[in-house]
Amino acid sequence: MNCKAVSSSHVKMTIQWKKDNLDLQGRNVTNFARSLNGKGTEHESVLFLANISDSDTGRYQCVASNNYGTTYSQKAKISVLSMYVWIMIRMLFHLFFKIFTVLGRVKSCTAIFS
Repeated sequence: MNCKAVSSSHVKMTIQWKKDNLDLQGRNVTNFARSLNGKGTEHESVLFLANISDSDTGRYQCVASNNYGTTYSQKAKISVLSMYVWIMIRMLFHLFFKIFTVLGRVKSCTAIFS
């Protein structure tokens, strides 16, 4: 996930990641800062989610702060489907496809005999 914040000031800015309104600790986060030709600073924070599991499901948000204030990003909802759920969804999709195919054939046959 990527978060960018731009400030017209050169004051140090911090970016904190949150999940379900709680500070994320011990995550793989990389922060960058670059000058905008003397017109301010752009700060970027990248949150890497690897080897995800059900516990990673939630609403993620970044919070940028400096001496002049704090701003909050919109929350991004992340849903993690387990392999079991994914297999069940695929099986149901194929089942419904077969049912609609059969119903389509029956409907065609009914139309022919009307």
